[in-house]
Amino acid sequence: MLRFVPVLILGLGCAATVPRPAPPPAAPALDVPAPESGAMPEPESAESEAILELVLPNEALQAVVDRELPNPIHRENGRRLQAEAERGELKLEPIQGGILWTLPVEFWARAGLGRLGVSCGIDEPRPHVDVTLRTELRIDEAWGLTTRTTPGEREWSRRCQLSFLNIDVTSRIDPHVQEAQAQAAEKIDEAASQIDIRTMLDRVWPLLSYPLELEQEGEADARLRLLVQPEGLRVVDLTSDETGGLRLRAALRGHFLLTSRFVSAAPQALPAPGVEPGPSFVANLEVKRSLEDLVAALQPTLVGTNATIDEGDVTIEAVEARITEEGVALGLELSGAIRGKVWAVARPTQEVGALRLTHPRWTDATLRTLADEHLAQRLGRVLFAPLEEWEWWMDEAITEVRERAVAAVAAFEVPEGVSVELDLAPVDADAVVFGEGRHLVIRIPTPGTFRVTVDAANVAGGL
Repeated sequence: MLRFVPVLILGLGCAATVPRPAPPPAAPALDVPAPESGAMPEPESAESEAILELVLPNEALQAVVDRELPNPIHRENGRRLQAEAERGELKLEPIQGGILWTLPVEFWARAGLGRLGVSCGIDEPRPHVDVTLRTELRIDEAWGLTTRTTPGEREWSRRCQLSFLNIDVTSRIDPHVQEAQAQAAEKIDEAASQIDIRTMLDRVWPLLSYPLELEQEGEADARLRLLVQPEGLRVVDLTSDETGGLRLRAALRGHFLLTSRFVSAAPQALPAPGVEPGPSFVANLEVKRSLEDLVAALQPTLVGTNATIDEGDVTIEAVEARITEEGVALGLELSGAIRGKVWAVARPTQEVGALRLTHPRWTDATLRTLADEHLAQRLGRVLFAPLEEWEWWMDEAITEVRERAVAAVAAFEVPEGVSVELDLAPVDADAVVFGEGRHLVIRIPTPGTFRVTVDAANVAGGL
């Protein structure tokens, strides 16, 4: 009986293959909505005081005296007595609440006694008297200037003794000196009454709320501007000037901004004179940085960062940035196990010369799209790690803007008799960061001095 046994015969070149399973379809690319652009709130800038000085040079005041009290201030040419009194150069001294004026007066006299002629101050030291006047100054709540000048002592250091006869004729001359003294007091108060401080301030004060162009060359959005944003004004003191004149110092309180932004402030009404001193001068120095520059600085640190998750590796391929109300939003283009763009928000800070992006977090839209809190935390822990160490140094940019500001003020064209001085110290201080559109603004409070000096002889004409 024949049995058929099944035999499996493999033909040459006809090997059977088992097909591999198809790879799972790639996860769809994430489509996370970008956060809405907006302006990061601008903090209030530091308030401080700058010094304004009104200088009354001695030579200018002397010219007024020469005009109002021409020499000789007294001349006598009688049959029995000839005399002449001349005043010398004015001396000023600030005193509590006002000014002490001192005019030296010297004279000579000659008398005839029969055939005998006697004299004083001829071929010998002349009699000398120091004539003083006291002017009290007051600025009222409406910036009105009032003065009250009163004649002071007449101090004779050498009297007039007529030769060997020892006849004192000082009493004949002193009433004329007293008359000139009273006349001088009237002239001082008359001239002071012509000074209209209120009108001058009403004209100038609103202008301080608009930026002053410090630079004329370069792109308009890169040129430096000074904005004062005035808050108050007070009289500091009245001191002697190096010329022998007077220096009236006032302090202008405001928010002094040195920036390339186009900014202005709502004009404020002129306040009453201040009393309390404010902080020493601080310039709010601003450095602008574009988002393009920010991204260029971030890319070497962030691009290529890799995170491993259960599904595989995730790599940052590109970075995008935009400014929002909550901070700087970073768009991270991912490849690998997770594809597409996700968004995080970080807070920009400036500390000791370096810009940093701190406290990064995923946007709510990114968290909703990932739909896995544990996954979001793992991704953030790895992808944010380089950002926590990232620094963008601003010291060179700050130094450059500071030096430009000082040079621009030094070269600024001002009217004759006016000088402006700005000095800013190198700083390594913390700053505030804000921005909108395509720029971040780094504001560094920079101490220094800012002084405007006005020669009253040029400004006040005949005063």
